[in-house]
Amino acid sequence: GEATGMTETLTPEQEALERLFLGLRLMKGLEEGLVAPGAELESLLAENLLVRKDGRLLLTRRGRVLCDAVTARLMGGGTATMALSR
Repeated sequence: GEATGMTETLTPEQEALERLFLGLRLMKGLEEGLVAPGAELESLLAENLLVRKDGRLLLTRRGRVLCDAVTARLMGGGTATMALSR
C-alpha cells in the first residue's frame, strides 16, 4: 500500500500526557521538573513505583509493570500534574 501523511493536533493536555507517558518509558526517565511536586508523586515514590536519580524520575521494575496506572495517577485527580510550560 501507499503511505499517507497524517498529522494530528494535540491539546496542551494531550501533549502533556504524551510527554509523560513516553518520558517515563525511557531508560533515562523523565525530568523531575516536568512533574509538579505533590502528595501523589511522593506516594508513588514511597510505593516504590518511581525513584529519583540525578534530577530525573525513573520507573522501578514494579513501576514498569504498572506504568499506565502510574501515568494515570500523575495526570489524574492527584495533586501532581504535568507542567505544560515545556
